Amino acid sequence: IGSGLAKFPEVHFIGRVVAALSRRGREDLSGYKVLITAGATREWLDKVRFLSNPSSGAMGVEIALEMWARGADVTLIAGHVSVPLPHFINTVRVGTAEEMAKAMEALTGERRFDVVIGAGAPVDFRPQRIFQGKIKSDVDVLNVEFKPTPKILSHIKRRPKVLVAFAAEAVESTADLEGPAREKMEKYEADLVVANAVGLPGIGFAASKLRALILDREEGILFEGEKHKEEIAAFITDRVSELLGGA
Repeated sequence: IGSGLAKFPEVHFIGRVVAALSRRGREDLSGYKVLITAGATREWLDKVRFLSNPSSGAMGVEIALEMWARGADVTLIAGHVSVPLPHFINTVRVGTAEEMAKAMEALTGERRFDVVIGAGAPVDFRPQRIFQGKIKSDVDVLNVEFKPTPKILSHIKRRPKVLVAFAAEAVESTADLEGPAREKMEKYEADLVVANAVGLPGIGFAASKLRALILDREEGILFEGEKHKEEIAAFITDRVSELLGGA
């Protein structure tokens, strides 16, 4: 309902919900609470400039759509995204990595989520200090010191039943993704890690396809190759459903 009128949902969202239900034939995630991060953060240098990355937030939104369509109670923590956000999914908007970490801490402290998925793309570094106003453009050299931003998954207050982590790496081959995937799995004790290649034309950030390696703590490598992000979202959701005890 908007402006006192009943409005028809976007056709894309209807199609995604129908596709997700058709794949499984039932709401296999009904009753489960899911928390997902999506999109990039912006780490400000001054009042008009920031450090960020090209993430569109599409991967996190695709997972949110898939899980919501299959019955899950989904909450989305969204940074800067360039794709439509579903109006029917509870969304918390954030700007910086620190804000994303605080939202993760607050939400997982207030509620016990069955699944947490870190599909967001927080920037790893931020300026040591934010300059006042706008830095003059006529300076010859500008030296800026950076410090690490908070690690979002480290701010989970209550451990979920299933934890899914993402790892973006500047590599070309999926064979080079296994090492980073295992490293992230051990660091966060994740059940599933989606390591994906970024910085390539038409792949990863702001693209419809993902070149990825999906590592499962119990089963090892479940997938290696390229797929549309919608297909990756369905693949992840299928495995999460299995880990939660679904058929």
